[in-house]
Amino acid sequence: MAEVRRQLDRFPTDQEGHMLLAKIQAEDLKDLAGAELTVHRFCAQPGHQPANLAFALYSLADWHLKFGQDREAAQQDLQQIIDLLPDSEFALAAAQRIAHLASATGMLAQHERKKFRVTEGVQNLGLLDSTSHLKPAEADPKQLAADYVKHLEQHPLDTEAREKLAVIYADHYERLDLATGELEQLIGQPNQPARLVAHWLNLLADLQVRHGDDYETVYQTLQRIIDRDPNVAAAEIARHRQALLKLELKDNEKKQAVKMGTYEQNIGLKQGRAA
Repeated sequence: MAEVRRQLDRFPTDQEGHMLLAKIQAEDLKDLAGAELTVHRFCAQPGHQPANLAFALYSLADWHLKFGQDREAAQQDLQQIIDLLPDSEFALAAAQRIAHLASATGMLAQHERKKFRVTEGVQNLGLLDSTSHLKPAEADPKQLAADYVKHLEQHPLDTEAREKLAVIYADHYERLDLATGELEQLIGQPNQPARLVAHWLNLLADLQVRHGDDYETVYQTLQRIIDRDPNVAAAEIARHRQALLKLELKDNEKKQAVKMGTYEQNIGLKQGRAA
């Protein structure tokens, strides 16, 4: 620490020096208050690159979670990224992480010694007529959708939850319109990385194919990937998929499953939810 401080006296804005000092304080001395002060002093200096500010505050959030089991402090660190760098990809990533912060109970459990219970295996497994009853129960899509809707009311920027909700809307409820609405919210968010936008457009095309949209609709969805940047790998993949799209649609027609019923059209899951 003494040597790092001597170097910082000579180069007071050196990012590597500040973060090394904060790391020693947090990880070696278990001095979270000191590490927090070091990071905040660094962030208060003018002229630092956004990526360096985000890295410093992400590190501080990690230390608060790992060494302090302090979810609230970690959330404040991440919120500071949003406040310092609004309308940036760093702010979106911080909001996403806030939405997935573990509960205090969960964080403490990570540091407890794990206990493993060994249960007796199934007797005469090879003699059973069926093993279907041994499979673990699948999650209820209806309950999952309700949980995602409730979660998104509090964390509307959680891209992972919104993507999963879109798939449930399409595949379980047969509501491609609702699924499209969720994915379009993701695609339309500013400052999203190009790779994620391409992923969501490909997912939208997947759902359109699975649920019987026509050739032109799916083709135009893939064209949106190309129009965003025709020179990237994602655009080349989209062009290749366009060339084979008729075969993909024909193959999907053969795999169409028999519908097992009609779901309520007004699901009720979208009422009162933040856009």
